Amino acid sequence: SLPKLQTGTVSSHVARDGWCSVSASAPGKVILHGEHAVVYGALAVAGAISQRCRITARWRPADSLDSDSYSRSHAGPIVLNFPALAMRACLDSAELETAFSVAKAVAIGKPAEAAGDEPPFSDAELANIGAMAKRVADAQQFEEQRQRELCRLALAAFIAVYAWLKPPLLGNVVFLVTGKLPIGGGLGSSAAYAAALAAICEALAGREQLDLSRLEAAAFAAETLVHGRPSGVDNACSVRGGFIAYRRPGPPTPLLPEADSLLRASGVSLPTVYVADTGQARSTASLVAGVRQLADSANLGASIRRIIDAIDSVSESARRLLVAMATGTASSTDEADYLALVRLNQRLLDCLGVSHPLLDGICQVAEAHGAAAKLTGAGGGGCALIFIPGACQQQALLDSLAPACASLQPVQLGEPGVRLEDPQETSAEDEELWSKHY
Repeated sequence: SLPKLQTGTVSSHVARDGWCSVSASAPGKVILHGEHAVVYGALAVAGAISQRCRITARWRPADSLDSDSYSRSHAGPIVLNFPALAMRACLDSAELETAFSVAKAVAIGKPAEAAGDEPPFSDAELANIGAMAKRVADAQQFEEQRQRELCRLALAAFIAVYAWLKPPLLGNVVFLVTGKLPIGGGLGSSAAYAAALAAICEALAGREQLDLSRLEAAAFAAETLVHGRPSGVDNACSVRGGFIAYRRPGPPTPLLPEADSLLRASGVSLPTVYVADTGQARSTASLVAGVRQLADSANLGASIRRIIDAIDSVSESARRLLVAMATGTASSTDEADYLALVRLNQRLLDCLGVSHPLLDGICQVAEAHGAAAKLTGAGGGGCALIFIPGACQQQALLDSLAPACASLQPVQLGEPGVRLEDPQETSAEDEELWSKHY
């Protein structure tokens, strides 16, 4: 669980330059094994990463949080400032209150599990939230359709989390979204955003002890606005951190139920991991549909199912090796075996038609230097994971990879989940954003 608030009320948090504030952050994630095959019942293994989304909410001290209900005295704009999307949107608190009342029936008494069969919102509720998000996004007057769509999704997720958790303040709060997590690269940015926002909403409600199940359910609700029918893996990683194992139809579970942070804390050496962003945009929906078409083909379906079974076997073996390395029971050959599984996983994904020439090039360079690489997420572009063993000449590999990557950055795996941050520990970059806009 998250650390307790200082006095149980958010108004006790740090006041700075006339503002009170509360901050939270949540990690992104990478799918280590099981992409695409998870749709057909195969095991997926994912890990929270060191790149995080951070959200800070600020308000003037006069806008107290003492009221237990939505009072018109709290009416005012809710400002969502998302510099990575070039977005500064204003939501009308009176209109947002409508979303609260519409969602009340589904949000109260809802099971705590994040990934149930019943959708978090009804069609009418989705339409209400979606229409509000679209109207505010259209007012941004973005020329590019993709930027307008990302803005709409960010607003829809924001409204969904608010509608689910119903914090006691509607107006006169400014939210600033920052962090080092790339958007749209398959690294779970939307789930991290929703998880951090959910933590802030709970803090605004003055909860001394934050319930991870509530945060996970709220983040999952937001993910349905972004992805339609998410698996629950992304929000589980962002809220709970560590490593997650998932097989449909069950819920995501910690890879190490007793101590899922052992992979970081045990001192056992794992391969160094980098995330390489190809810079190639892709449609997750179309890639998933392409695999579905192959799996349903009269002539190819049986063979595709065997590939999916092979990916499942790779995921199971990889899970066993990760646990062995985490608990200090690995043999001298386990690292080499794990790298071999990474390479095999990539070849199987290529057989499903979800790789890309840029991804293939990254994997070839990695293998030529004794490392291993595979796509992560939907494929078709996006990002690749590069696993670098201790014996590899790391700098030579990175120098060779750089020309093929839009960005190349190290990541730590199995990182902590959502958490409240010290509002005083704001980066100089974030402070510059605040001073620029407010």
